[in-house]
Amino acid sequence: VNFDKTLFKSALRVDQLLTADWETFAKVVFKIEDFNKFQKMVVEGYLSKSELLEKILDYLECWARKIDALYLFASTPAKFEYEENAETPSQDMKFNLPRASELIDKVLIPLARKLNLPIGLKVGACRGVNPDLAPCNGGDGVEVVDTKFLQSLCRKFADVKFLVTFLARSNQHEVNLYRAYENLRSIQENMLSMYIKACVLS
Repeated sequence: VNFDKTLFKSALRVDQLLTADWETFAKVVFKIEDFNKFQKMVVEGYLSKSELLEKILDYLECWARKIDALYLFASTPAKFEYEENAETPSQDMKFNLPRASELIDKVLIPLARKLNLPIGLKVGACRGVNPDLAPCNGGDGVEVVDTKFLQSLCRKFADVKFLVTFLARSNQHEVNLYRAYENLRSIQENMLSMYIKACVLS
C-alpha cells in the first residue's frame, strides 16, 4: 500500500516505555514469546542491561526513520510519576527490569536527541475504568494529575522539546503558568468545541 506522506503525517507511539511493558518488549523487540524465558535469560546474564536498552532504542529508531515520524508520542498511564534517579543497579536486574523512568532517561530522551524530534504527551487518561464494559477494555476516564513530573522532565532535559496536552481542565489552567520552560508547548482546546468542529466539518 502506497502511503501519501503529503496528506498524512506520522508519529511514533512509545507508550510501552512509559508503562515499562517488558512483556511487549520481549515479544516484539527480542522475539521471545515466553516472558518467563525472557526473564530467565536476563537473570542468567544472557541479556545485559545495556543490551536491553540498546536493542529497544535501535528498534524504535528504525521505525521512526521508516515512517518518517515528526514526533514521538505517548499517553501517560494513570498516577504516572517520574523518578529523577531511577537507575536500576545491574546487580538488581534479577529482581527488577528497568522501570519507566529509566526507560525515559536511557531510551526515549536519547532517541529524541538523536533524531531531533519533540516528545508529545497526552496526560490524564485512565484506562479500563469499567472492566465490565466489553469489548472496549473497560473504557477510558479522566484524572487530574500531579504535574511535577513535567517540571522535572523540562528542567532535566532542557534541550528536548515537549508537546503536552492535558485532558483535565484544571491541569490545562495550571500548565499555563509554566512559562519558565522554553522547551514546553501545551496543546489546549476545549474538548466540546473540538467535537462540535468535527461534527460541523463531517
